[in-house]
Amino acid sequence: MQPDEPNEKEMALMLGALGNETRLRLFRLLVRAGQGGLTVGDVQARLSVPGSTLTHHIGALRQAGLVVQRRDGRTLRCLPNFEAMHAVVGYLTDACCADAPAAPEAAPTAALEHGAARAAAANAGAADSTSTRVSDVTLATGASR
Repeated sequence: MQPDEPNEKEMALMLGALGNETRLRLFRLLVRAGQGGLTVGDVQARLSVPGSTLTHHIGALRQAGLVVQRRDGRTLRCLPNFEAMHAVVGYLTDACCADAPAAPEAAPTAALEHGAARAAAANAGAADSTSTRVSDVTLATGASR
């Protein structure tokens, strides 16, 4: 593992924390709220979760590093850790399709170019637009009629 690669144990901890429906709803709620997060009271009201249950789920998200809490006087705010969220998403997507065989690009490109030319002709009134659209979709997707 490279020094800058995410630790698989950390990623598993974060993904595991999000594997619970209530915690996933809670985290998404905080993400939607943005950098300012929400007060614990606002979270409880929006999720309709009992206080002790909410405390448990916030604790699990905090332990996983996905949520940070900040006290503003007597108010406790829950903030999403966007850096951790982006690390998880990046971990899952960075190597997307890295081991997939290379797809031939000439055939789809030619079909799309041919479809675009037919669509342009149809828009100019040179062909029946309904049949051209069906042909364009057929050519672009490689499906046969």
